[in-house]
Formats: sequence, C-alpha cells, structure tokens
Amino acid sequence: LMYHLPWLRLIFPSAKYIHMVRDGRAVVHSMMRKQDYSLGEASTRWKDSIQLFQKHTANINSENYIEVRYEDLVQNTHEKLGELCTFLNIEFKQEMLSDIPPNMGDTELPHLSNVSRSLTNEFMNQWRNDLSSLETNYLNLKLQKELTLYKYS
Repeated sequence: LMYHLPWLRLIFPSAKYIHMVRDGRAVVHSMMRKQDYSLGEASTRWKDSIQLFQKHTANINSENYIEVRYEDLVQNTHEKLGELCTFLNIEFKQEMLSDIPPNMGDTELPHLSNVSRSLTNEFMNQWRNDLSSLETNYLNLKLQKELTLYKYS
C-alpha cells in the first residue's frame, strides 16, 4: 500500500490515513517466517515503508493522518481505539472490542493468517528469542533512525 500513496492522494485528496507502526525487528521477523523474505529484503521493505509514509505526510494536512504504534494498540486497546474513532469522526462502540472478529477478507495468505485473531501481545517480542544476536545487531544498525523515531530501543 505504501507504494500507492501518491496515487491514493490524487484520487482521494481529503482521505484520512491511519499509519500502524510496529517494531521493525518484529516486522522483519514476521516477514522472514511468513513470507520467505531474507533479512536484508525484509528490513529494506520496512525501512522503505516508514520513509514512504513520512514523504506522504509532507504532502497532506496533518489533520488527515494519525500514527499508532501496534504495541500501544495491543496494550491500551480501549484508549487507542477511542483515539482512532475520534480521528475518523465515528462513534466508539463497546462492540468494537469484541473478541468475535468480523469477516476480514482474504486470510489464506500466510502473512494474513493472524488477521482474524484477537489482538494479543503474544508475538510482540518473539523476534527477541528467534533472531540471532548477529541478525538483531544488523537490524539495530540498519533501522536505527526509524526505530529511534518511533521510540523502539
């Protein structure tokens, strides 16, 4: 989707954007496991997506986008969902917190297999156990600017 932001901006000039950010090391770990990306490919893709959204926000009104850290949404679901509803000018309803997921479309692809699951912190730090120290050091260096920007240490 990030690669299509300029096109979306032209088609929908007053669109609102929610940028869900997740720790790049967790994203890379997931991409390596679920999509068969290499460490270098996955880290470049995450870094590019962050930079593409930053470039996009330079061209739109700051009232038309919000950034939410995935970890914050998982740990403070009620609060963050309320903020998102306010941003979208929609009413917050308690049913939004239900564990019964709606039909989320295509969940057959490996990287979408968890879409219909309830929010969980189960996978937030799995990368810490699964990635080698060499892989982690590589990511910390390559993604340092973006990890720092979103307060991932």
